[in-house]
Amino acid sequence: MMNATDATTYRHPKYDRPLFFALLLAGLTCGTSPANALTFPEALALARDNEPTYLSAKANFAAVRERERQAMGGLLPQVTASASSNDNHRTWDTRNPLFSPEVTHFRSNNAQISLTQPLWRHSNLNARHRILPM
Repeated sequence: MMNATDATTYRHPKYDRPLFFALLLAGLTCGTSPANALTFPEALALARDNEPTYLSAKANFAAVRERERQAMGGLLPQVTASASSNDNHRTWDTRNPLFSPEVTHFRSNNAQISLTQPLWRHSNLNARHRILPM
């Protein structure tokens, strides 16, 4: 049970982390030399850049942005290309001495480019609207 003095001085530990890191960094750097002292905004920025909760939220935001690009990519045209080449050389020998050996040589080439544009992909539209509601 908390009394009146505890209620006015209690702070949640989650809110003390950035302040703790800033004060810790400021305390560690102040004892070294005056030339290496940090200003308060520098210490606060350093504490924020090392805060796991902040870094996690920043990474989550970047992942959401990439999922939006992936959903939009499903609505764009798809291009595929393929090529092949076959070289055939055949010598046909017979046992009959009246016929000379027949030599056949030919090459076949094939190339293909395909462009596909989806007219409607409901799943990509749903994914895009789930990520970024308009």
